[in-house]
Amino acid sequence: MYAWLYVLNATLPCPSLEFTPTLYPQPLPPTGPHHFAALSAIPPEQRIMILRFSTLALGALCLSSAPLAAALSASDIPSDTPVSQLISSANTHLAQGNAQDALTYFDAAIQKDPSNYLTIFKRGATYLSLGRNTQASRDFDQVLVLKPGFEGALTQRAKIKGRNADWAAAKQDYLAAGKKDSQELADLEEAEGAAKLAQEAEAKGDWETCVTQAGTAIFVAGTALDIRQRRARCRLEKGEIVEGISDLNHVLQINTGSIEPYLQIAAMTFYSLAETDKGITSVSRCLHNDPENKACSKLRKSQKAIDRTLKKFNQLVEKRQFASAVKLLIPTADEPGLLQEVKDDTAQYREAGYIHPQATSGLYAQLTERVCD
Repeated sequence: MYAWLYVLNATLPCPSLEFTPTLYPQPLPPTGPHHFAALSAIPPEQRIMILRFSTLALGALCLSSAPLAAALSASDIPSDTPVSQLISSANTHLAQGNAQDALTYFDAAIQKDPSNYLTIFKRGATYLSLGRNTQASRDFDQVLVLKPGFEGALTQRAKIKGRNADWAAAKQDYLAAGKKDSQELADLEEAEGAAKLAQEAEAKGDWETCVTQAGTAIFVAGTALDIRQRRARCRLEKGEIVEGISDLNHVLQINTGSIEPYLQIAAMTFYSLAETDKGITSVSRCLHNDPENKACSKLRKSQKAIDRTLKKFNQLVEKRQFASAVKLLIPTADEPGLLQEVKDDTAQYREAGYIHPQATSGLYAQLTERVCD
């Protein structure tokens, strides 16, 4: 028996993003590992809105760029609002790209009717679209308590576990959802194999294979800390400093309490890439998370001192006071000169492990060229 499932047609507050109006019964569109088709798994006796994950997630991103408005709170919702109206309001906010307010309505609906597994599932889907995997997983767990074997919850929980490289648990959920021959399971198994190959390649010093295979694994396991760290190391060993720094930033997103990546990002950005402002910003992020951290404080102090002298140098050059500018770079009776300070700092932070051996001394080279000019 087919159910008529209607996809809400509503333009989102972002160019080129909209829900596609479609009437089913017809085969649901295929989904890849980064698409969200969870809502299509609801039993046929139910009539609900189906949302693609990509649309839902991009709608949430649109919200972040939309003009700020006062956030909705539970106290703004009349206590006598019917559950059906709460769910309808949540769906409307989702269609408008306002996932946060949708969550508030879902919360209110679930508080009134905690046994409605479909509402809990929709809230989990909304959490997932915002990257709040822990809350999403908790909701999918609750759905499976209320409705054991529910395919949508099993599938989405499998994706979350896959993102964390919990291969066995993810595979178990896919199989329980009846997805033995699915693309999702095939992608998961490919990612698991790639993760092992990346580990072996790193041990052999085969940096190219390590980067390639880790990338395949990350396509599924994007929040797996060890795989991100491995690709960062292999990229740096290849001399791909910008790409390695990019992976280190992802490491910080996964493990916000880690200090070493802040120091590596800041030091290599400042001294190797010669992007001084970005380097200072990076180390300042460390102090924002841990104001008392001595290593980050010391690095920031060194960078700020060099940056002040560098700005004076640039100002003198702009005024065409070249003799005075050069004096800031070379040793004098009182000062070692900016060139020597940068050289010493670079060596110090290489020894400390903040600057990778394959990273260049970009700032020092840049200053040397300017002396020659």
